[in-house]
Order: sequence, then C-alpha cells, then structure tokens
Amino acid sequence: MKMGIPKVNYKQSRKHSNKIVPGSFILSGILRRMFKKGKYSRSSARNKAFTFGEWLLLIIVGVPLILIFIKGILKFLMWLGIIFVCFKLIRKNSRY
Repeated sequence: MKMGIPKVNYKQSRKHSNKIVPGSFILSGILRRMFKKGKYSRSSARNKAFTFGEWLLLIIVGVPLILIFIKGILKFLMWLGIIFVCFKLIRKNSRY
C-alpha cells in the first residue's frame, strides 16, 4: 500500500484551502478580495464574504480615511465659497 498524499478532488481541496486565506489581515488581501483579482477570481460565494477580522481592519482603517476625506472636501468647498464671494464683491465694487 502506497503512503502519501491522499487523493482529493478539486472542489474538496478548494474547500480546505479557503479556510485560511493568506494575507487576509493585510489591506492588499482585502482589496484583492474586493476586486476579485488573481486568487479569488474563481472563488465560491462563501469565500467572498469577509471575516470578522477583515471587517474590523476595514473599519479601523476606513473610518479615519473617510473622515479625513470629508474634512478635505469641506475645506475645499469653504475656500471655493470664500473665493466666489470675493469675486462677487470685487465685481460689484468695480461698477462704481
């Protein structure tokens, strides 16, 4: 009797390899899963769902980034408003 690697069909081997995803706690791993490139392009529906750790990391990294982004947009709009008002005043005063 030969000892060695037991024969496992493709689906079963995928099922076992899905359990631990290398780089799942790294942002690139999450991004790769979001855009389904490379390894995850032929993934099952179960594999597309994020794990708790990945959600936690997305929240920890994403929330501050979103807040910074919103602050930046508000500052930009504020400056646009100030410039617009200044131009209006300049044009109004230049008539006289």
